Amino acid sequence: MTDDSGARPCHHHTLAHSPLGRVTLCPDCSVVQLHMDAVTLRLAADDFETLAHMVLMARWRLHTSAANQAAQLTAEALKAAAAPRR
Repeated sequence: MTDDSGARPCHHHTLAHSPLGRVTLCPDCSVVQLHMDAVTLRLAADDFETLAHMVLMARWRLHTSAANQAAQLTAEALKAAAAPRR
């Protein structure tokens, strides 16, 4: 079935899903769609790759920052515990 322009309709294949949403791909037009609740973001496959890389980098920095903060708090607690009491 085609629309009036003669373009073929997209047939989306699910690449991944979770309770948050899903990611689909139309292999004919190379459009990736990110569906989250009432929001759908349509991206060219290359742009989706760039977005995915950016999100992974942010995730890494978030976890690295959290780990560094935890280590700093632990070091401060150990230092306080080792300090002579007055």
